[in-house]
Amino acid sequence: MKKTQRMFWNDYYRKHGNVWRKVNYFEEDFSGKKVLELGCGNGKSVAGIFEKNPLKLCAVDFSEIAIRVAEERFPEGVDFFRAECQELPFKNNEFDFVVCRHVLGAMDAKDAAQSVGEIKRVLKKGGEVLFSDFGIGDLREKGSMVGVNTYQKKNGILQHFFTENEAKKLFGGFSGVTVETKSNYLMLSGKRVLRTEVFATAIK
Repeated sequence: MKKTQRMFWNDYYRKHGNVWRKVNYFEEDFSGKKVLELGCGNGKSVAGIFEKNPLKLCAVDFSEIAIRVAEERFPEGVDFFRAECQELPFKNNEFDFVVCRHVLGAMDAKDAAQSVGEIKRVLKKGGEVLFSDFGIGDLREKGSMVGVNTYQKKNGILQHFFTENEAKKLFGGFSGVTVETKSNYLMLSGKRVLRTEVFATAIK
């Protein structure tokens, strides 16, 4: 049986568990807001959102192993769902914010576009999506090339590396789209390597 991306990610979390222990912090004010995070993994971004006292916080991942790890980390205050981003189990116009960090780049172009459609559906009018993912030139840009700026790693996991124009096009159905690339060098195993991320915000 050919392994799916869900299987590869389950293998990853089964092996590494609570792998990302740092917290992704946010400048946005989530206080009193309904927030959804897509591709929550073990809760790195959930932790940063939770600190901002949202009225409601839901988190989705297609890996049941990731959800299990995240639920152990946050036993209260967060509603976790095992679901696909292309078919979210929520009502129309339900959330004030949708956080989408390092998840669309792990999909093919069709699934990413369908996920953005679901993001728009579940956002309230005037709601905001917060996107970030790896950009061209990032240190992780390696593996077997399987598409334009898309690689499959040795563990089977896919990763696409974005340009600003791609991010703008992806959220073209939204208003107030802003996109920027942030790059910085860091030391990894004694080597100076480049970290590049593309950030976008868009309003329904």
